[in-house]
Amino acid sequence: MSNRQIKTSPVSTLNQILRQPDLSLLGNAIKSLSPAQWQTRMFFMGVPDTDLRQHTGGKFPATLRPDMETHPIFVLRTQAAGHLLCPCTSKGNKLKLTEYLEALAAHLAK
Repeated sequence: MSNRQIKTSPVSTLNQILRQPDLSLLGNAIKSLSPAQWQTRMFFMGVPDTDLRQHTGGKFPATLRPDMETHPIFVLRTQAAGHLLCPCTSKGNKLKLTEYLEALAAHLAK
């Protein structure tokens, strides 16, 4: 197999850009956002652990704790057939975590 990249037409790219709203206008007013509106490098807090466990085949979080019911997620890449997400810890240095995830997303975008 060759490592060919799939070429998209300029019209297709323009349509995709035009469909994406400028979510920065809403800022902290966003309380809920449909996965269809998610964009690469978005960071969400408060995803229920039960949902994460279901969608990761029981791998994350490793244990369900009564004192911790949610975890954040980072959107690495959006795709038509499902988004690539990174479930994150809610402990530790959040600035370093954000820098790490942004670097990972940039690497995956190449």
